[in-house]
Amino acid sequence: DDINSSTYTGGRATLLWQASDALSVSLMLLKQEVEVDALTLADFVSGGYELSAFASERFSSMGDHQNYEGSSLTVEYDLDWATLVSSSNWSQFNGGTAFPLDVYVPTWASYSVIHDERDVFTQEIRLVSSDDGPLQYVAGLYYEDFDAMDGPVSLEWTGSQEAFEAANLGSDLQFSRGGGEIKGEQFSVFGEVTY
Repeated sequence: DDINSSTYTGGRATLLWQASDALSVSLMLLKQEVEVDALTLADFVSGGYELSAFASERFSSMGDHQNYEGSSLTVEYDLDWATLVSSSNWSQFNGGTAFPLDVYVPTWASYSVIHDERDVFTQEIRLVSSDDGPLQYVAGLYYEDFDAMDGPVSLEWTGSQEAFEAANLGSDLQFSRGGGEIKGEQFSVFGEVTY
C-alpha cells in the first residue's frame, strides 16, 4: 500500500469575452495538486534484490507533493494590417519531496527532505503583421519577474554511527543546509522580418 502511486487533482477554466469584431479578451485559470507516494527501491548492497523500502515505516511513507497555480490574461486587437497581442501570465509553484540518499552512501540509512517555491510573472506584447504582401514581420517586448525560494534541505541518518563514518560523511548524524532566495528580472526586445 502507498507505494508507486500518484494522485493528480486540479482543473482549468477559460473565459472568453469577444468585446467586438476586432477586440477579444481571454482569461485562463489553472490549478493542479500532485501527491506521489513512496517508490519501490531495491538495496543492491544487501543483495538478493531486497526491497529495503519496506524495511521502515518512515521510508515507505516517503513521497512528494507539488502544488501549481497559474493564470493567463490575453488581449488581442485586430488592426487590419496587423494584430496586437498582450499576454500576461502569473504562476506559483510550491513542492516538497523526501527521498533516500542511497545514491551517495553505501547503505540506505539516510534520507533528505527538500522544499522549494517559485513565483513568476511574465508580460509579452507583440505586433504580428497580417497583410497579404510579401513583407511579414513580428516585433515585441518581453518582461519576466521571478522570485524563487531554494528551500532548506534537511538530512537525517538513520543507520549506525560506524556506517555513517564509513561513508565519509563526518560524525554528526544530522545535518542540514539553509535555503536561499533567488530574485531576478529580465527584459528583451525581439523582432523578425521576412520577405
